[in-house]
Formats: sequence, C-alpha cells, structure tokens
Amino acid sequence: MRRFNSWIVVLLILVLLILATSCINDKNNEQPNVFNENSELNWIIKDSLLVINGNGKIPSYDNYTNAPWYSQKSKIKEVKISEGITEIGRFNFYSINNLSKVILPQTLVYIGANAFQYCKKLDGINFPSNLRHIDIYSFASCESLKNLIIPNSLQEIEARAFILCSSLDSINVISSNLFSSEKGVLFNKQRSILICYPAGRKDSTYIIPNNIRTIGNDAFFGNNYLKTIIISDSVQNIGKTAFSECHGLSIVQLGKSLNEIGYEAFENCPNLKSFQVDFNNKHFSSQSGVLYDKNKTKLIRYPTSKTISSFEIPIGVETIGGGAFAKCNNLERVLLPKSITKIDGYAFYMCENILAIKIDGNKLIENIDNFAFDGMNKNAKFIVSESVKSEYKASDKFSKFTID
Repeated sequence: MRRFNSWIVVLLILVLLILATSCINDKNNEQPNVFNENSELNWIIKDSLLVINGNGKIPSYDNYTNAPWYSQKSKIKEVKISEGITEIGRFNFYSINNLSKVILPQTLVYIGANAFQYCKKLDGINFPSNLRHIDIYSFASCESLKNLIIPNSLQEIEARAFILCSSLDSINVISSNLFSSEKGVLFNKQRSILICYPAGRKDSTYIIPNNIRTIGNDAFFGNNYLKTIIISDSVQNIGKTAFSECHGLSIVQLGKSLNEIGYEAFENCPNLKSFQVDFNNKHFSSQSGVLYDKNKTKLIRYPTSKTISSFEIPIGVETIGGGAFAKCNNLERVLLPKSITKIDGYAFYMCENILAIKIDGNKLIENIDNFAFDGMNKNAKFIVSESVKSEYKASDKFSKFTID
C-alpha cells in the first residue's frame, strides 16, 4: 500500500512539472501582434509593458477605442517604442490611465494629435533629439506631467498640445532656433510671442515681459493659481481663449498698446472682479471694472465675479458684445439704455439669477443674436415701454420670457 502511495506522489509531481513547463513555454512562445498585413510594425504586452517594434509610422485612429491595445489598456503602465519608428499617430495612447512611463526612440519625428491625452499618471517625458512636430492635444490633460524640455530639433508645437496639464510647472528650452523660455514660460525665439504659461505654475501675479507683442491662443488656459495678470505696454494682441478657465484670476490690467482681444479670451473666469485699462490705450477703456471699447459704444466684458446685484449700462453703449455677461450669477437686474441697438451671441449666457432686464426707449431692439439669452433664467422678466410691449411679445427672441 505504501509503495502504491509513493507512485501516486511521483505521478502527481510529474504532472505538475509538465504543466509548469507548458505554462513557461506558452509564455515564452507568445507571438507579437501585427498592425495589418502590410505593416512592418508589431506590438506585444508583457506584464504591464507595451512594446512596439519595427520601422515607420504607428497608424492614426479616428477613435481612441480603435487602438489595437485598447481592450487591454488597464494593464499598461509603461510603453517602449523601438528605434526605427518615426511617427506616433492620433489617439494611440489616449486615456491609458495607468501609464506612467514612456520611452521614445531617437528616430521619432512626429507625435500625433491626442496621442497621450488623458494619461493622468504620466509624470515625465523625454523628447528625442530628432522630434520635429507635436500635434494638437498630444499631451492635453496629463495631470501628473511636471516639467518639459524642448529639444533643438522641434519645429512646431500645435495649439493646446499641453493644455490642462494641471501639474506642469515649467517648459524649458536649452537651445533652439525657434523657441525660448524664461522662468519656465515658453516663448518664440525672438520673445515677441508668449506661447504657453504652464497650468501648474503657482505664481499669483505675472507681468508679461516688455518685449512681448502677442499672447498666443490658449496661452494661460486653465491656470488656477494666477490672481493678477499685468499686460505690459508692448502687448498688442491677446489670442482667443488665452485666459479662459483661469479660475483664480481676479484682476486684469491692460496696457496702452493693446488693440485686439481674441474670442472668449476671458471665458469662465469665475473670480474675475475688475478690468483696468491704461488711460492712453486707443482701443479699449474701463469703467468701474467693466471692459469697453475706447469710445464706450460697446460693452465687451462684465467681470464675472463683480459683486453688485444691479447694473446700469451707461448711456451711449450701442452694442453688448458676445458673452459680455456670461455666467455673471451675482447679477439680478440689468438696465439697458435706449442707445442699445445690438446684442451679440451668448451675451447673457447662463445668467441663472437674473430676475429682470429693463430696456429703455420706444423702439424694439431688432439686432439680437438667436443665442443672446441662451441659458438665462427662464423666469426673468423683460420690462419695456408700453408703446413697444406688443412688438417685444411678438418677437421670437423673447418668446421664452415674460414681457412686462
């Protein structure tokens, strides 16, 4: 009986050895995946490492879910791209939430749109010395990314490449024919354009350097630490959405040379209290913290966080600009003078607490954008002269509101 039991033990050990060997062989014999029949590239995931080998371009995808490793993205913590690969296409590593390390080859020249967007644990990236082009949203919303060094080879950084990288404290340029940096802020080589002020910089006040002429599109987008921005006298243009989503921004000082403010440059700055314009500026002016054109015929922007509940637009203002009162939720009543002839799109967008808008004059304001009152409190009343009440009631622009 003992001899029989011994044989059983031996057999069990042999079976276990065979199974273990089989597992090891299966693991060692894992075959890399090809992108398509004609591709010179292949990829494989080993534990948490995604390795991409071959020559040429990693394809772009119309949707991030089409990336071949998407179904296994939760496994991936590291990506290694081999020498010989020249381009990373669109959406390849989009929203790989556990990705913290990327090794790029020196042969890489292009990083595609949205390539690493929403890789929230990626805390660093070493750009190769031959990289030429970083496309739009390439590293957008990489919340752990802290510091970047721009290589000499880089020729183009598309808009919003590093937008909403909330921990990004500095972008540094060691040597470049096209870019420069100062205290972690990215400029063009001539330092006439401010390209990107990192969203993670923690300064409460920033003075635009004197030689800057243009603040680029989205340049300060999403920085929540700035409270005061001082636009120097050399600045002529502020790009679109340049200061959008700057939730801490409270005071904006505009210099004498400024002649253009881009679309939604100060959109959704919920703590903005005051615009202050140099008296010698020929294009803009301010009064009680409100931004106007020079002659005060157009109200450009009412500070979102201005604390008064009632505001009377000065007589002489003819146009209420696009988004002028957007999300001004402290306002309950607004008086429009009889000089108003035009109300642009989203002028009162999401003014959820407005109770009444009084319109002076005996004429219907006809030039009103279809979205001028989009998102405004539907219980708000428009108070108009008795002589034009029927015209306002008949206008489709006011059909959602009570005319009183």
